[in-house]
Amino acid sequence: MAGKARMTGDKKKHSGPLEGLIGMEEAIKILKTTRPTFYRWLRSGKIRATKVGRQWRFQLRDIESFIKGEQPEIELRADIGPLIGRLETKLKAAGVTGRRGEPEKKLEYAVRLMIELGLGLRASDIHLSPHIREDGRGNIGMLRYRIDGILHPEAEIDPRLLPAITGRWKTVAGCNPTETSAPQNGRSLLNVRGEELDLRISFHPSVLGESITARILSSKQVIQALSLDRIGYARSDLDRILKALKAPAGMIIVSGPAGCGKTTSLYASVRQIAGPGLKVMSVEDPVEFLLPWVVQARIREEFTFPAAIRSFLRSDPDVIMIGEIRDYQTLALAQQAALTGHLVLTTLHAGNAAGALKRLVDIGSDPLIVRDAASLILAQRLVRRLCVHCSIEAAPTPDSLTAAERIAREGGVNWKELPKKFRKAVGCPKCYLGFRGRTVIAETLEMTPEVGRLLLEGAPAEEIERAAVGQGMITFAADGMRRAAAGETTIEEVLLTLALK
Repeated sequence: MAGKARMTGDKKKHSGPLEGLIGMEEAIKILKTTRPTFYRWLRSGKIRATKVGRQWRFQLRDIESFIKGEQPEIELRADIGPLIGRLETKLKAAGVTGRRGEPEKKLEYAVRLMIELGLGLRASDIHLSPHIREDGRGNIGMLRYRIDGILHPEAEIDPRLLPAITGRWKTVAGCNPTETSAPQNGRSLLNVRGEELDLRISFHPSVLGESITARILSSKQVIQALSLDRIGYARSDLDRILKALKAPAGMIIVSGPAGCGKTTSLYASVRQIAGPGLKVMSVEDPVEFLLPWVVQARIREEFTFPAAIRSFLRSDPDVIMIGEIRDYQTLALAQQAALTGHLVLTTLHAGNAAGALKRLVDIGSDPLIVRDAASLILAQRLVRRLCVHCSIEAAPTPDSLTAAERIAREGGVNWKELPKKFRKAVGCPKCYLGFRGRTVIAETLEMTPEVGRLLLEGAPAEEIERAAVGQGMITFAADGMRRAAAGETTIEEVLLTLALK
């Protein structure tokens, strides 16, 4: 144990306060440990090191601090006080006041404030990275938060502070603080102001220094989000999802681009049916949340999606969840499972529901197998909700109304029956730019005989979509316009999200 290490003879050799640089062998000798253990302490950041040429060198005072059980001091090359002041001001503006917990070092306090501010702003991600100034005069560190899908700058940071701040973030993430030239990924479970947070932290090298991205997952928010009723699907879409989940077999595919809530929908669907009466197995990359009554595994180099599915099929499952369909081999095994009496839930990157069906064929599947295996395609996006505290009634422009009516009509919504309670964003201290939170817009395509026939004939996605709309599907574009007419969001937000005009 490091805390029990004695400096007997070695300490006598360096009388008085420890000072100067020593090599690795001498450090190991002083600590009376093994080389593997010493390397483990070094990689975890428990011992601070300096690279001199190709050799590691250590400050004797850092070795002494480690023996006393103290964290290594990280050198600050500039005053961190102004940054702390800005973060405290931002926290107060976000409605978070009062410093909690024991006093801590300024660097640790600054990083904790960054995390607390992310929680206070309801951010999904924290981004900290170095950038060239717009006027080209030197570099600057930028602290930004992704809120409702949009990045918001919150503080500029003296670039001289970035190495120390990055080192502290690496300690929080359990990564190697001495590694600066290769990407690293870490994780931290923290209690922040009484709320349990799961931080997924990534470090990426760049020509100006390392970039940090921290995904914030709140246990409280996750539990609330993992419910199909809370996600916000339209009643017709929710009924179709629940119908597909009650089936004993078939493939349910959640499609859409990155950041559209696919994983949340997948987990909520599994949580809807998981229980003691079903054996549910999942393979993911990575495992985002732990679910009750689900045997969850993450892929590794030797345990790929195909290898996991093969193993699952020998384990008598009722339901199989596959994090993502990425290749033909994974798709073929998923379809095999669906065709042999298992309910399979998975995700796929595709533009819309009809496009997802065509994507399965493009990956290499036979259209006949796609028709027989797939039961429901759920495609979705996320749009920002208008803030209920500051949004006001406002009539859209004639061009916006024309576009909204056309999209609604083509997507299966009767425009004349909509309430027309249009509102616009204003902005207040409780929101950002007039929006607060996001809601889902979705479309659910059932594998009907007509859709299956068009798929076998090789019909384009547009024709398949028209047939599905004719059989009751409402496109997510039309769903968005329906929500805009109800005053939940704006026509412009839907158009922006879907890149429509």
